[in-house]
Amino acid sequence: MIIFSTLQIVWKINANETKNDRLQWEQFRSVIESSNLDFKYVRVDNENDELILYSDAMDDFYELDLYKQQIRMRRKIDGYMPLLYNVQKVEWRYDENRKSIFISIRIHGREYSEEYIMDRKK
Repeated sequence: MIIFSTLQIVWKINANETKNDRLQWEQFRSVIESSNLDFKYVRVDNENDELILYSDAMDDFYELDLYKQQIRMRRKIDGYMPLLYNVQKVEWRYDENRKSIFISIRIHGREYSEEYIMDRKK
């Protein structure tokens, strides 16, 4: 009986983790896709786990990076905003032919990925 109760608690914790992770991922996606920011691709720095984007709407550069298990978004002139927590791994990859950025993130052992059509900043 105790083992069954413990398994139910673990299952509920995992279900809540998954729900929270998906919610975070969807919020992250909405930032990347935001027409208010209208991002253009600048470059990927895989050595530092960074993605550099440019916002036409804000006329500014944004850096997304992995730091202490967080994906942060920051500008040069001010602080940063954490977008995702408990991130174990990130992969950014730009395809020149398709003009798209592929983003893959691992949170709590689960992979989340998306491809975004995004022009390169000229």
